[in-house]
Amino acid sequence: MGKTNRIRCVCVLLVTLLGAGLSARADVNIASVPLFLNASVDPNLVFTFDDSGSMQWEYMPDGPEFRFTIFMFPRPGGLYGGANYGNQLPSFRDDSLHNYFGRSANNNRVFYNPDLTYQPWANADGSLMADANPAAALYHPARPGLGSLNLTAQQTQVATWFRGNAFDSAFCDPCGGNHTYWPVTYYNYDGVGDVTVRASYTRVQITTATAATANFTSPGGVTRTRDEELQNFANWFQYHRSRALTSFAGIGQAFTRLPSNARVAYGTINQASTSVDGVATRTLVNGVRPFSDAVRTDFYDDLYSQVINNFGTPLRRAANDVGNYFERSDVRGPWNDQPGEIAGSDDAGACRQSFHIMMTDGFWNGPNPTIGNSDDTAGPVITSPSATSYQYTPVGPFEDGFSNTLGDVGMHYWKRDLRTDLSNEVPINAADPAFWQHLVTYGIGLGVTGNVDPTTAFASIPTATAIPWADPAATNPAKIDDLLHFGLNSRGGFFSASDPDTFANALGDVLESIIERVETSATSAATSAAVLQADTLLYSASFRSDDWSGTVRALPVDQSNGSVPSLSVGDCPPEVEWDAECVLAATPSASRTLLTHTGSAGALLDHGNLNATQQDALAHAADGTNDGRGEDRVNWLRGDEITGLRSRSDSGSLRLMGDIIGGTPQFVSNRSSGFQLLRTDFSPGTYPTYVASKASRPELLLVPSNGGMLHGFDASDGTELFGYVPGELLEPVPGEDYAPLSELSNAPYEHRYTVDGTPTVADVLIGSNWKTVVVGTMGVGGRSVFALDVTDPESMDAGTVLWEFSDPDLGYGVSNVQIVPLENNVFGAVFGNGYNSNNDRGFLFVVNIADGSLIAKIDTGAGTSTTPNGLAPVLVSDWPDGDFIGHYAYAGDLLGNLWRFDLSSPTVSDWSSNTISLFSAVDPDGDPQPITVQPRVTTNPKQPGELMVLFGTGSFFRIEDKDDADPQVQTFYGIRDAGASVTASIGDRDDLLQQEITYEAQVVALGATRTVREVSDNSYSAPSESGWYLDLTVGGVALGERVISRASFPSSSTRERVRFTSLRADGDPCSGGREGFIFDLDLTDGSQASDSVFDINSDGFFNTGDLVADKLISAIGGGFGEELTIIRNQEGSGDFFYDGGGNRIGDMGTPEGRASGDPVGRQSWQQLR
Repeated sequence: MGKTNRIRCVCVLLVTLLGAGLSARADVNIASVPLFLNASVDPNLVFTFDDSGSMQWEYMPDGPEFRFTIFMFPRPGGLYGGANYGNQLPSFRDDSLHNYFGRSANNNRVFYNPDLTYQPWANADGSLMADANPAAALYHPARPGLGSLNLTAQQTQVATWFRGNAFDSAFCDPCGGNHTYWPVTYYNYDGVGDVTVRASYTRVQITTATAATANFTSPGGVTRTRDEELQNFANWFQYHRSRALTSFAGIGQAFTRLPSNARVAYGTINQASTSVDGVATRTLVNGVRPFSDAVRTDFYDDLYSQVINNFGTPLRRAANDVGNYFERSDVRGPWNDQPGEIAGSDDAGACRQSFHIMMTDGFWNGPNPTIGNSDDTAGPVITSPSATSYQYTPVGPFEDGFSNTLGDVGMHYWKRDLRTDLSNEVPINAADPAFWQHLVTYGIGLGVTGNVDPTTAFASIPTATAIPWADPAATNPAKIDDLLHFGLNSRGGFFSASDPDTFANALGDVLESIIERVETSATSAATSAAVLQADTLLYSASFRSDDWSGTVRALPVDQSNGSVPSLSVGDCPPEVEWDAECVLAATPSASRTLLTHTGSAGALLDHGNLNATQQDALAHAADGTNDGRGEDRVNWLRGDEITGLRSRSDSGSLRLMGDIIGGTPQFVSNRSSGFQLLRTDFSPGTYPTYVASKASRPELLLVPSNGGMLHGFDASDGTELFGYVPGELLEPVPGEDYAPLSELSNAPYEHRYTVDGTPTVADVLIGSNWKTVVVGTMGVGGRSVFALDVTDPESMDAGTVLWEFSDPDLGYGVSNVQIVPLENNVFGAVFGNGYNSNNDRGFLFVVNIADGSLIAKIDTGAGTSTTPNGLAPVLVSDWPDGDFIGHYAYAGDLLGNLWRFDLSSPTVSDWSSNTISLFSAVDPDGDPQPITVQPRVTTNPKQPGELMVLFGTGSFFRIEDKDDADPQVQTFYGIRDAGASVTASIGDRDDLLQQEITYEAQVVALGATRTVREVSDNSYSAPSESGWYLDLTVGGVALGERVISRASFPSSSTRERVRFTSLRADGDPCSGGREGFIFDLDLTDGSQASDSVFDINSDGFFNTGDLVADKLISAIGGGFGEELTIIRNQEGSGDFFYDGGGNRIGDMGTPEGRASGDPVGRQSWQQLR
């Protein structure tokens, strides 16, 4: 099958129960993280430091104003460990232009700026070094042996001092003699007037006569005491005084944000010839290694102790040298999973991303790279595993008319496949379409500017607009434009900072953008197969496993072709209609409407509103200690950043939503459910009035997240209208003193599930009033079910929390509650009990929707402590009457039983006596097959009076489910149910018609290389065959394929076909951890279609052109086992279908024709009319 490494990898959906093992019993070993998360493919990053001589200088930018200046303070010998420039600097004479101009931050961007607060350098562990001692400020923090300067005392020192009143002239003051000065001296420009005139400045000086009570106010309004100002100046002197020192500060601080899994190498542009991992280099100090422990420490040591000689700036040679490094194909090279080692594999190199950041404070010189005019020369044709081809064609803004430039180097290592022996599976994104092994570069300038606007240059890429690049050999500004061209050609980035503070922040942004590129394309960021279609929008949920944050986005759908836009890299992409994470980040925490339950009633989420038990539990940290921080934990849950608790902004962005994995968002439409046709017991006559009244309310998107709550968003703009925190999260964990919220907010955080079940919404009659109610669950995050009145979602309060239900026989993993009118004349919530309940058996619960009281609890009797069991999500149907009343409920369990519960009697006590195991799912060896999905039902189109119950087997939430050493055969079933006439089990697979996968091949299909399958066309041979089955095997061999989501139907007027997906775990580090198939079969007998149902050749038609080897294709590789999202083609035939990431896979035919389909807004149960 084709690999599926995309911008967002897809998680399994709805009822997959990828949950956390929260039960102390652990009878069913529920995994604590999604099973599909493979080890991430860590990126390569080379950082090249400019160690040219100008980095010693204590002024910035370059210019004729500083033609005589090198330093601002006398330097000790060997300050940077190499050859120094002369000890030449302006004297402190107050009337000297060189003094007041050069010692003002308005002109000299590296000199002390009182508007800034200067921090010490960062240590490798992210902490800061000690503040400088004003009485002994070091000349170089990494070279303390060079001595220090007492900034509190007047100094007399020997240097080449000069003065003057014009930039082009200077006089000794004295040359090679003593000069006396106060070290803490700087000049604030007054904001008006000629910068060359002394009267335009105010001198600030701290001497022994300066009173301790004196205050200093900067031009920007920062006020400090004398000692504070002295300390700030001392920190600047010791850590930021020169281009090199302030670069070290900015780089060191920025790299604290880089995660330890990134593989980092350090280099310099003037590195002497050396060998790195067995290959000669003139740039690299070391090869890429994981940025943790000793490697991180070595990086900081190498950086801070960098030797700087008064050498030139051979940027092109350094860039070419790094590019050569990434062309290495030996086992010790950068694509290997153990770089530098003889052992290891380069399998992950197929999708490994590689980056190069090169910073400079000057203009390049030195030898040519001899690669020609690369950006004006077409590249080779490169093909991906999905049969996509790409060739670079010279076009604006990339091409120019010059050879051997930095831009040419960037293009040379971008447009070519640097490892032709590896599969081309590098993730693409909106900024970079390259799927082959290539190098993305970033150019960073410090105190240098060019003529081309970077924003204009990068904005020209989509339109192929030419940029008037100048010859970089001609002028210095053109050389800086060439640094921009370097980043542009490789689809990387560029910035040039005019001051050290901007440099540090911008470098941090570059590292963040690299992290985001990797996050949004690796398994650390996945889309929760939680895609929902409503009118012209797709809602797609996602999460990041690096910090377990998540979001949901509204994506516009092109109605003509079903396409959704490609998204830009990073948070808050502009192509979406809205992004919940971004909307939440802009919402004050105090203004959020958050609700919970105190055990007796609903309440607004406030520490003072909680009961005593909840308050005590929250006062305990996750280690059991009572730290009294309960109110802090509540405020953290509201979205506040709380010191000592889990950070919500480590990434640099505020992330307030938790991961969205097992639960699927649900759209709450304002349309009618048709209840005006209910019988008179349910006041159907008043329903149309209610439907009309809700037309003006905002439509909702309900989103469960493992950040501890069910969110209710305005579906049109993403505004959060409310959030609900189950009271169970505030109660003590069984056997402990702390609450689950204590674990959720703990730093460091270990993932746990909290609200992971799919909610259900429906209009219901409570008393004499119609209301809209949502029933939510905690999924594998807990053992509670709750209900909220969302009739007026903009006015939610404590009274809209209807109830929270728990029971000893209710376990983990409850999801997809059915809300349905019942024969006893009430609306009920019907659900299975999940797993790890107290008695380890399967139970069906029926709860009154009005108040949460228990109507019925039906024990299946299946399950023991040694063979623990539980009931999966339930499907309730109004068959055979089609009167909207729930008559039969169907659900599977871990022991392979398909249960049918008869709820058709108005006497509740009859329900349990009419329960049967309708069918036993067993594999060819007779072993039970687990049923974890919600069944689907529909009338048998070829046999009136029969119901087809459709479901697949398999599990992918238990720890052992990922072990495919000896996988069990799993199966998809279509079971015929004749209703009341069936009073006992119809048997097992021996009583069914068998279909099988008869052909499998890899072809180019739907625009990618995919595996396609043919399914047999067997017919029923006897009336006694009670349905059909299809084993998910090829040639009789089980490959670990299973069904973990419910089936679906085409958007047609009659249901004659069934669609379902399968999942197979994939350990390939370049895949999403899973691969899947999409099946389309006759729902009556499971046979292949009579016509083509997949538009294999993507020509817009379903005909013989879609045959493969003259075979009708019934299954095609795609997705990850998630439930299909299907949108009717409004301008042609068939359906568009999408994977869980909202990515359109292709077109599917509907042989029986098109129809209006179901109303938007999923019904909570299955009504058959």
